[in-house]
Amino acid sequence: MKEVLRTGDYVRIDHVPGSPWQGMQGRVRDVLERTDHHDSFFEYMVELDCGCRWFLGEHLTRIVPTKWVRFFRNEAVDRWKLDPDKASILNGDRRQLVDLLCAYHDFAIRRAESEVDQFCHSLENQIRQAVEVRPERLAVKEKRTAA
Repeated sequence: MKEVLRTGDYVRIDHVPGSPWQGMQGRVRDVLERTDHHDSFFEYMVELDCGCRWFLGEHLTRIVPTKWVRFFRNEAVDRWKLDPDKASILNGDRRQLVDLLCAYHDFAIRRAESEVDQFCHSLENQIRQAVEVRPERLAVKEKRTAA
């Protein structure tokens, strides 16, 4: 199952041996779907510390931002009743969690991928809600401090 990334996803550059960007992390800023004869594939613009670069989807791994890794681990432990010691190796890497579920719960690869994709989308929504400052909440807070 090919993972389709979305704008805003955090990714790590993988599977590009010898590349100066190998192992770097960034955020997807743009997505292009291309067709080559009968196949289609995705290219992603990733914002890195050194600027924006384009990568094929096969060279990117979706990750959780470093500051959210502990939250990622705890949510995975709660959702799948994982042993916390085994979950301590998780670093926010989707593939790593899929492999752990296959080994720990004997999930089929497709089931693990599907559940992890749902988990990652849910986690991303929780993170967005946690860091989002809504204008109406800010206005209410300003009124209270002014009073």
